[in-house]
Amino acid sequence: MDAYDTLLFLHLLAAFMLIGGMLAYHVLQFALLRRDRPSEVAALFGAGRLFGLLIQVGAVAVLIFGIWLAYVSTPEYGITDEWVITAIVLWVIAVALGFFGGNLYTKAAQLAGRLEAEGADAPSAELRAMIRSPRAALMTWGSTVLIVAILVLMIWKPGAP
Repeated sequence: MDAYDTLLFLHLLAAFMLIGGMLAYHVLQFALLRRDRPSEVAALFGAGRLFGLLIQVGAVAVLIFGIWLAYVSTPEYGITDEWVITAIVLWVIAVALGFFGGNLYTKAAQLAGRLEAEGADAPSAELRAMIRSPRAALMTWGSTVLIVAILVLMIWKPGAP
């Protein structure tokens, strides 16, 4: 196995980590919509920490190995190809959306943890509103749509020979 094959393997592994983490996180989002008690919400967010880690590591690794691949690949693909540049721009936007949307959910997790620690396990209107935030949902789902668009670009490579 040469350097290209190794980088391709690592790039694909990172992509699976990213997409798998995102899908699991969205399942968590749906589960959260059915929970009102701070203890339940805190437990779900605690279980979701692994998903966040997969997303973060996968997002960084997929970019690093992808750019590295573009530099060591055959002459038919390069870092200046339009589909590569488009993918990088979409990646930046997707990561920004995911970061800001995820940050809103992190605040909800902190509130759930605080309420649970205070012994207030009754349903909280403030917590419910944070979990059901349309802004957070749009950002995280928008990030996912952009990652899928990048996946489409990586598979079909429009304009490549």
